[in-house]
Amino acid sequence: LKSKALLAALLGNGKLLLLGLLKLPTLLSMLLYLHWAGGRGSGMALGIVASIYVHEMGHVAALRRYGIDASAPMFIPGFGALVRLRQYPTDAHEEARTGLAGPLWGLGAASAAGIVAALLRSEVAGAVASLGATINLFNLIPVWQLDGARAMKALARGERLVLAAVAGLAGLALHQWMPSIVAVVLLARSGAAPHPAGDRRMFALFATLVVALAAVARFFDPGV
Repeated sequence: LKSKALLAALLGNGKLLLLGLLKLPTLLSMLLYLHWAGGRGSGMALGIVASIYVHEMGHVAALRRYGIDASAPMFIPGFGALVRLRQYPTDAHEEARTGLAGPLWGLGAASAAGIVAALLRSEVAGAVASLGATINLFNLIPVWQLDGARAMKALARGERLVLAAVAGLAGLALHQWMPSIVAVVLLARSGAAPHPAGDRRMFALFATLVVALAAVARFFDPGV
């Protein structure tokens, strides 16, 4: 039963990814973004666009599970991409889950690029894996409208402090600066309207994403 449920989920998510590409505004904005990013090389540009697209569709999939209507992603050169909400999550837990869904799917995209890099010994795929993981780590910084800020709303102060320690240790161990930024901002904002009950599942997912994304970014970094 579990294997059938997993297969159904994979097929459903795959269908959602394909359906998003059929939206004309999404497709046109992707092509515009590809043209803008073409200076890095066509393979690199295509890989990064695909990584960003998967990240945004992770948000869309999570929002739909809560019955929240959202647009397909729109790409903005120099910024990334976004989805427009016609409704909003009803509480901090929903917001955290929909926020972290993007980096979770982004981790999947970066890992897939890493597997391609390992199998084909492709430097371009490796660079896509590293940069894609770094972009998703950036989104975990808990400021402004980034995914980390949305997830932090569901965490108690103690969870934020432990998460900051995990992120800081990951940054030191993997020689990555992005987890260290996540740690510093979490420490600075640990007392900013903490959730009274917290959310252990989102705490665990947040911590796992920071460590896993930092590891992928480090392992496939073409400069290492």
